[in-house]
Amino acid sequence: MKSYNQILDGFRRNYQLRPPRRKKDHTKNQYVGLNKRDGLKTLQQAPTTKVDYGTSPKSSSDNGTNTYLWVINERGVFYIKEVRIKRIGDAEPKHSNLTGGGKAYLGGEMWFESDTTLWINGRSGRYPPESAAQLNEAVRVFKSLGYRVHLLG
Repeated sequence: MKSYNQILDGFRRNYQLRPPRRKKDHTKNQYVGLNKRDGLKTLQQAPTTKVDYGTSPKSSSDNGTNTYLWVINERGVFYIKEVRIKRIGDAEPKHSNLTGGGKAYLGGEMWFESDTTLWINGRSGRYPPESAAQLNEAVRVFKSLGYRVHLLG
């Protein structure tokens, strides 16, 4: 079985880093880079501790509870809870805040069902999936860290 680093390196070889797409919901602080003090974390080997468990959306009009944003960039997998952060104007973070406006391969939303079970999607306006294959390969990256992963698409 391949290690996390081997799988992540394979992901990096198959896809290109991309700058964030500028969205209509442009906010003046969308490129401010967040850090540990703001709640930014690197996804590590399961189990994950000190996260708020949530529920994934049950319909297109449902946002779920305790949503986290995630991105894969050249340094790894980063995530942050989608809550208002004073440093970015008391706004909720955008995926571009996880990269400081830098490049990433892919982003989405994530819900922790437990310390070892995740629900994810590719819903990012800044770093959307280029294909279903790319999103499926991201699932392999998460699984290589020891998580049970449910893909919402």
